[in-house]
Amino acid sequence: MKIRGFSLTELLTAVVIFMIVLASSYQVFFSGRQSAVDIMESHFVNDDVQKLIDRITNDVRESNFVDPSLPSEVAPGSEVSLKTEDAANRLLFTRVIYDFSKDPATFAAGEKNYTQEKVEYSLERTDVNSATGTYSLIRTVTPWDQFGKAQQDKRTKITLMDDIDELVFYRFKFAADDKANSGARIVFIRLTINRKDQTSAKKGRYAANVVTSVKIRGYEPETTVQ
Repeated sequence: MKIRGFSLTELLTAVVIFMIVLASSYQVFFSGRQSAVDIMESHFVNDDVQKLIDRITNDVRESNFVDPSLPSEVAPGSEVSLKTEDAANRLLFTRVIYDFSKDPATFAAGEKNYTQEKVEYSLERTDVNSATGTYSLIRTVTPWDQFGKAQQDKRTKITLMDDIDELVFYRFKFAADDKANSGARIVFIRLTINRKDQTSAKKGRYAANVVTSVKIRGYEPETTVQ
């Protein structure tokens, strides 16, 4: 029986076909891998943003009242001009902690049956030595004792998140016929984060843009709370 071998032309053709199949397979694999990376990176960014929004929302909902001037009140439509670096771009609210275990008859002059925590959200440059770039969100808590005095020595300050592109707090000015001032009792939050992949030509593709709101409880224990 005579066995026919492969000619050089046939061998080269087979090699070319094999290389084409191999290249196509690699392209499919690489594309699938990159898509998986994109999905995971987007998930991480969205997860970080959701956790931050939840933290701010829970803080505001657990507070008793928000400072009347922080965040600022703006006319509807003008919020687009607000800037992260504005000095008034802060969120300040108070949490009241009651203590009903004490007999009011034993209170000293000026003593109350509650203490307070003043909580402030503010922003500063992530790189403090630069006038440009991203921002860091800072949460500062100042406790006040039962005599209405700030305890600065117990003040705490933590960074909740770095590399924020934009974060703005605001409220809308209520209409003249809005006697309950319901518009001003809603805090809006506008947040933008871009996580840049410096190894990719598609820099900034992992982005999250959020506009959300949270309603203020608006209850004070006494009109004398400082």
